[in-house]
Amino acid sequence: SEADGFPLLQLGPGIFAVNESSAYTWVKYKKLCLEGLKGFLSSYPKLTKSTFEFTQLELKYIDAFKAHTGNASDYLEFLNSSTNLSLALPEFLRSRAVGSIQNGQVAMTYPVSGAKDTLFSFSLGRAAVSGVQSIVLETKVITTFAQPSTTRDARPDTKYFDVWLEQAHEVISPFFKSFVKPSLMSEFRGEPSE
Repeated sequence: SEADGFPLLQLGPGIFAVNESSAYTWVKYKKLCLEGLKGFLSSYPKLTKSTFEFTQLELKYIDAFKAHTGNASDYLEFLNSSTNLSLALPEFLRSRAVGSIQNGQVAMTYPVSGAKDTLFSFSLGRAAVSGVQSIVLETKVITTFAQPSTTRDARPDTKYFDVWLEQAHEVISPFFKSFVKPSLMSEFRGEPSE
């Protein structure tokens, strides 16, 4: 019923999602995830001949920065001035043969050490957010179950999800803090610049 519609819990064919916006704090979000999951699982019918399967868990963050953040007018300048990712283009792309970057995306995926069937990925690209040209950073941790996690009573212990959420957050949060430069971090937090 809030004006911006968050937090938002969504249920669809094969998916349960918990979404938060600018009011996000990790402690509150994690609690909302677990309470939402408990509510969802308790409403799922107990079926004697059927099983309930979890095939994938995903923790995803989408952070948007105005394109002018960090005094950057284009995507490449933003990457090099506001993040700790350096990207140099070949000479041809800096020549008069082509114009300036209109759209760009950088994406990478890594396995998470010590976590079976789990990947960490990030992508950074340009997009319009609420009509404002922005740079969007998407970070996520995904665990895919080779053998679906099944339960006959459809009410698994939520301790697993609690631990999984914490471990996924312990990958994404340090990445974000090390990825953005202090000047961008202060703007992201709404702190006055020095």
